[in-house]
Amino acid sequence: MGLDVLHKFNWIRLIARMFEAMAGNFAYASDIHLFVNVINGSLALHAEDACILRYCMATIINASHQFRTIFSHNGFFLIMPSILRIYSNNQTNQLITKTIEFVCKQLYILHRKPFLLQMFGSVAPILEKDDDDSLFGDAFKIQPKYLYKLLCSLSESQKDLLHIMELVRMKKPLTALDFCYQGEPETISILECISLCVLVVAYDSGTKRARQMLTVLEAIMPYFLRDLTRKKSVDAKVTREKIHQLNVTMKALVNNCDELTK
Repeated sequence: MGLDVLHKFNWIRLIARMFEAMAGNFAYASDIHLFVNVINGSLALHAEDACILRYCMATIINASHQFRTIFSHNGFFLIMPSILRIYSNNQTNQLITKTIEFVCKQLYILHRKPFLLQMFGSVAPILEKDDDDSLFGDAFKIQPKYLYKLLCSLSESQKDLLHIMELVRMKKPLTALDFCYQGEPETISILECISLCVLVVAYDSGTKRARQMLTVLEAIMPYFLRDLTRKKSVDAKVTREKIHQLNVTMKALVNNCDELTK
């Protein structure tokens, strides 16, 4: 076991060094996929090892900055399914969950909406149907409640428990790579995530991407409504405003889904 961890650790460092030496305008996602598979495999086998987890996450952040063109289009489809599975399957390990929440927050700060849209697109096919009667979930599927939990973490500040940012080769704190996001807050609420999904569906409800967004909406909406009524400490005025915004969002969804009625 120890020898395999050392072997994987050296592979991760090799991939990280190769990424450093490659040109930033490298635009072949299919080739990047071969290198990213090493990161995905190492995480799948040894996510509990703090050193492996730290270097893998740092390499992912560095790669998303180095190959910003690829990651702004489809690069996150290569890594998010693996990260989300590990997050869903290791809820009892606070080090893993908090680290993934921190890394997702950093990736959101860098890429903003493209990161969220790619994450939704990659998680939709592997979301498990929420079944409270089931004792054991599918390890290859993502539990909807944990997707919701991860999205909630994007609205909060996260601690860098493994000091990952020490391995990140860019100016800290991180800022958005696209200048059009400059000045925007670094957090995003669940209601904004719902609005983003509705925006995609309303644009063209007949596309594959729209169906993916509807799947994500189906997964997170029950938990959002549950928390909306559960949190008694929240001011009633704030709750009323959220319900009003949700009402407007759902009206937009219904009014622009003619394609789904055919």
